Parts: sequence; C-alpha cells; structure tokens
Amino acid sequence: MRKNFALTAAQRQDARDALRILEGTGLTLVEAAKVAAARGERREAMAVDDAVAEFLRDRERYVRPDTLRFYEDHLGRLSAAMGKRIVSQVERREWKKWIGSQRGRLASVRAMLGFLETLDPAPGGRWLIRGIAVRPKAYSEPEFLTVEEARKIMAEAYEYTPALALLLYAGLRPSELGDGVHKPKLTWANVSVREQWVRIPARNAKTGRPRLLEGLPEILWQTLAPYERRKDEPICRHSWQRPIKRAKATIGRWTHDATRHTFATYHAALGDMAHTSMILGHEGSLTMLVRHYRGLVSRADAEEFFCAKSR
Repeated sequence: MRKNFALTAAQRQDARDALRILEGTGLTLVEAAKVAAARGERREAMAVDDAVAEFLRDRERYVRPDTLRFYEDHLGRLSAAMGKRIVSQVERREWKKWIGSQRGRLASVRAMLGFLETLDPAPGGRWLIRGIAVRPKAYSEPEFLTVEEARKIMAEAYEYTPALALLLYAGLRPSELGDGVHKPKLTWANVSVREQWVRIPARNAKTGRPRLLEGLPEILWQTLAPYERRKDEPICRHSWQRPIKRAKATIGRWTHDATRHTFATYHAALGDMAHTSMILGHEGSLTMLVRHYRGLVSRADAEEFFCAKSR
C-alpha cells in the first residue's frame, strides 16, 4: 500500500458530492461503495434469462398490455437464443447478428439493456449497443382492399357492420375496438352519429393518448345510423378478432392491419394528407404517410370507396 496516500482535488470534490447524495440515507461513503461493488458483481454474473425476467417484471407495472406483449415476444426469442449466456459477456457483434434487420428486436434489446444500465451502471455503458442500426428494409407496398372487396365484406359480414365500418371508414386499429380483457370495449358513448365524431379513449389508443376523430366520410355515418344503440352498449359485442376473422374468410386473403391500410390508402388519395395523418393518430409522421400511401390509388378510386348513398 502506498504511504502518505492523498486525494487529488478532483477526488475530494467527488467525495463531497457523494456525501451530499448520501445525505439522509444513513449510509457512509464506504458502505455505499460496498453496495456498488456488490451490484457490480451481480451485474457481471447476470444471465440473459434473468435480465429478461427482471426487465419484464419492471415493465409489467406500468406499460400497456400490448407493449408488454411486444417485449415478451421479442425478448422471449432472445432468451431462447442466449438464455444462459452472461449478459456482460455478449459481444457487440453478437447483438448485431441476432438483431439483424428486425426493428422490433432492436427496440426491445435497447430497452432492456438501458433498463439494466440504470440498475447497475457499468463504466462506459458496456451493455448499451449504441451505434447499432438495422439494415433498411426494401420498400414493400402496403396491401389494401379493393373497392369490391370492401363492399363484399360489408355485405356478407353484416352482423359486424358497425365495427367494420369504423375500421374501413374511420381508420381505427382493430385493437382499438377493445376485447373486454386487455382493453375495454368501445361503446356507443364513444360515437356520435348526430354530431359526427368518434372518440378513442386513452385506454384503447395504442399511444395511450385519447384522440377525437372529426371530418370523417359521410358513408360512415350513413352506415352507422341504423345500428346506434344505448350509450353503454359495445359497438362490437364480441372481441375485435371476430369481425376480422369473418372479413378474412369472406375475401380469402388478409394482411396485418388490412382495414387500416385500406383507409389510409383511399383517404390519402383525397388530397389532404395532414387530415389523414391526424385521423390515424400519426403525430409528426406525415412524411411516412406520404412515402407509404401516396399514389397507390387515384382520387376517383377514393371517391368511389367513400361514396355515400344518395339520400
């Protein structure tokens, strides 16, 4: 041990700052150092399985159910691939290889490692994967329904007419209709045919923020008018999967969010992209909307899709 050990000016300042932080905790500077050292040992020995479990337990307390399922899906695959590996020993190139071109994996891993970093800070952020970016995906045109397919669905899946009308003519996400388990069912209190608005409650919205939809196509109100019920009655009595399965069976083909892509495609062709973005809840995402949906159909196609019956 070196004799006449002396702290530098910077170290003395660090000690004063540390004591200020510890004030009121009852811990001495030495005790705090021992706690930090113990946490460091735990960090060095934590397996991927344990890290995933701890992260999901934390997120379970406050994230929305669909967000939690998103993490569970991607990080469950991570556990299957690297479960017994020690997190701090996984190299950056291994993270990159596992993530590949999948943005969901990147977002999930970043969230988990960032969470662990706040629990057990490592010098230099050794767990973080800064600078890793997924390879850009080749453009793929969003699949949407033709005018004929949409009309066929509305005609043959008539028992789900109100739900399908909101999906096709108001651009709601299917999950926003609610299933009564993860999200409350959307009721007629959230729709006013007379005043022509639809309100998506915060608990149903993907973003966790409510939104009010106005200026929707006239065909929506003409379709909903005969079905309007008491305010406390659900718009779709069953889970939202029912009308989707029925629509899929009717036309024989389907892709994820087909009804939402259909609405976005035809509504964007009407010319007011900002209004389309507002209805979809894409705050600040007008560029994305233009990139994906402009030019897929003509204005004439859009007017035919949203054509309301003459009164």
